[in-house]
Formats: sequence, C-alpha cells, structure tokens
Amino acid sequence: MFEKVLVISELHYHFDYVLHGLLGLKKLGTRSVLLVQCLNPQELNDTVSTFVTGIYKEHLDAQEQRLTEHGFSVTTRQMIGVFRDSINQLARDERCGLVIVGAPERSMLGSLFDGGAAYHMMHGSLIPLLLVRTPPSMDPHELKLPDGSLSDHLLFPTDFSDNAARAFDIVRQIAAKGIRKLTVLHVQDKAKIDPHLLGQLEAFNQKDTARLEEMAEILRQDGCPDVSTLLLYGSPTSEILRVMHELQATAVIMGSQGRGWIREIYLGNVSHSIARHASVPVLLIPSPREEDS
Repeated sequence: MFEKVLVISELHYHFDYVLHGLLGLKKLGTRSVLLVQCLNPQELNDTVSTFVTGIYKEHLDAQEQRLTEHGFSVTTRQMIGVFRDSINQLARDERCGLVIVGAPERSMLGSLFDGGAAYHMMHGSLIPLLLVRTPPSMDPHELKLPDGSLSDHLLFPTDFSDNAARAFDIVRQIAAKGIRKLTVLHVQDKAKIDPHLLGQLEAFNQKDTARLEEMAEILRQDGCPDVSTLLLYGSPTSEILRVMHELQATAVIMGSQGRGWIREIYLGNVSHSIARHASVPVLLIPSPREEDS
C-alpha cells in the first residue's frame, strides 16, 4: 500500500511532526522514504545560489539522518522547477504510493494566498496525499507532539460517491494492517435536503444506515476489531470537524472530490475545508483523472 512514500522537505515547520506521522505509517507497512526538496529558482541567482543550496542541503541531511535512525530506508533529492508537477511525476517514477507534506496552521488557514507546498499539493496531487498538521511556531520549547499515533483511530467520512469508494479501498487496506479503531461517518447535507427533500429524509436515513453497516462489517472482516458508524444531519464540514474532536480521532481519510459536498467558498470542496481546519493529519485520496490513465 504505502511501502514507499515521498516526503516534501521544507524549512518552515517542525520535522518532528512529520516524523511522528511517519512512525504511525511504519506500523502500517511504510519502510522506504524519498525525501525531496524543491528549490525556488528565484532564490538561486549567481550571488546567493551556493549559500542557499548549502543551507537547504544541511537541513535535508539532518532529516535523512533522523529517518535512518528510526529504521527507514531513505534516499534524498533536490529539485529545481515547477513544484506540483515535479512532485507528481517524481512520485510516479519512483513508485511512491503516498506524498506527505507538513501543513503549518497559519499556512493552511491562509492557504488561498500563501502558495506553500501544502496548498499546491492539495489542489493538484495525483497521488494520495497526507497533510500533517504542524504548529505555527518554530520555537522548540513549544513543541508538543500529538498524544496518539496516526494508526490509533481513523475517521472516514463518506458521501457514497465513486471517489469515496476509492478511498474506502484504502481504508480496507489500512484495516488489514492493524488500525485500532475506525469510525465511518455520513452527513446528510442539510443544505441539499431542507426544505424540498425533508419528506424523504427518513428513507434516506434507512438506506444510508444500511450502507454504513455494510461497510463496517467489511472492515471488521478485514481485521479492524473496533468499527463504529455515525449518520448525522447538518453541514458536512462542521459535523466532520465536530466528530473529529469529540471522538478524538487521530487521523481523517477522505476522497478529495465527492458527490455533492461543494463548499460555499470557491477554494474547494469539503475535503479541502477539512484539510485546512483539521487538527489531525488528513489523508486525501484524489479522484481519477485523465493523467492517471
């Protein structure tokens, strides 16, 4: 599944948080890491090029050493050029099943404007993407890693779309690897139902409850001992975030496009809203595109 992953190395976040996420993935089978830095050509003029690349290389080497100390097989790469397209192509060429990037809180909340790695990959990754939340401060005294592992409690919101089914295939593989707890969630979108379809809500609930229970039973058979389901009514984004906090989920997995979960703001769909505001890692499974064929 995610035996080999590509990790985007950046200077502006605590690498400890990405490492913490990788250790959770290690429990699920991750063994090999391709650690990549994408250098900005604008920083590499003749005067400062050697100085800048030297700083980045020291940073890259330190991260490689830490990963190696934790038992990962690591290769590194420095790249110059178009960020998102370069990462997508490299991940495919190197057969990486997952791209991992740190998502600083300030960056994700302002991602419409800052153009950081998390923003670029969230809006164009062709490979499953894990966004790891990192704190806004680089002060080592403020370092506070999450209490739980990524593999402790996975929240899977679904809208029963084709891409949610694709994400469910990944959830099944994770269940077979030994995840401790899974919660499968569907939110009946109030904005789509009220008022014209309210009379059909009970029928919708019966149908979707059966769907959720069928998925839960499959996950139990796949090997997860603790699977629960939730069917709610309201705003998908708000309800997913609320459940995430109340159930203390340690990660969220979603398809990155869905049947009808389009956010009021123009930046993106519900999965992107969750990725921007979630306090835990978010694994986005992209929908198939023409480039995938």
